[in-house]
Amino acid sequence: MTTITIAYAPDNNRITLTLTSMASVLKNAKKNDEIEFVILYSPNHLDEKFLPIFDNLQAIKPYKLNTIKIDEKIFDNFPCSEWVTIESWFCSLLADLLPNNDKVLYMHCDTMVRNSLDTLFKTELNDNLVGVVEDIYYSKQNSKRLMLSDNNYFNSGVILVNAKAWRKADFYNKLRNIVLIDRKITNEQDALNKACDTKKTILSPKYNFMQIWWKKSTHEYDEAYLREYEKSSDKPLIVHFIGVKPTSLSCKNKFVDEFADYVKLVPAYDVLQKEIKQSAKVEKKSFWKKAIKLIKEKIKK
Repeated sequence: MTTITIAYAPDNNRITLTLTSMASVLKNAKKNDEIEFVILYSPNHLDEKFLPIFDNLQAIKPYKLNTIKIDEKIFDNFPCSEWVTIESWFCSLLADLLPNNDKVLYMHCDTMVRNSLDTLFKTELNDNLVGVVEDIYYSKQNSKRLMLSDNNYFNSGVILVNAKAWRKADFYNKLRNIVLIDRKITNEQDALNKACDTKKTILSPKYNFMQIWWKKSTHEYDEAYLREYEKSSDKPLIVHFIGVKPTSLSCKNKFVDEFADYVKLVPAYDVLQKEIKQSAKVEKKSFWKKAIKLIKEKIKK
């Protein structure tokens, strides 16, 4: 029986989003689906006292949990856009961190699963590095900007990783060389697209359904892919909450109410939210206390 391995890379601010995504996976899994979750984290951004919480969903469906600490220093000089965190780069290590896995499904924390992942996980990638969905906006512009040979720019929120092919390609070092040389790379999504150029299996939009409810029309899909997108709009397998997150009252994504149903499956969700916020306040106060101390020391000198 194949184990479906799903990896996330949360920080403190994304713990509850991740737990809700995990709950949706478990709730919709088939009886014979074996699930393993992998949590990639940096102790600088995810307090290790919260790690046991990721094992608190066993009542929904039993699963394996693998937490892996990442030394974020290996991503020094890697570009990070304002809207992403250093954790976004951690997925580039998956093949090396999980040497016995041929495939890994990497998902952003702001995703929601609506059916079994069995079919997606069994997708044949052949010698392609990834199975991905074309990004919902500016895909053609970004493809031209990065000079992609396959003219297809994907969204990195859901990636079916061909770990076997990544190890063969020495993927992390391949990505690193691109990042440090190509000045057009502004974030991990750019870098992944460049590193996987011509080695992508393009999946149906139902596996990474993105709704830009705050804009009328921004997609650059061709006619056939647009039809597939519209067909997927009512019954996507994975919803990716790009933009405003479903935890916000201002989120108008059509699936936000369904997300709320999965929130109810997370034990002590509200208590956890308060604890995380309190922890963040302490971190913030500690940061400013240190900053003020350094400033005062400089003034004295």
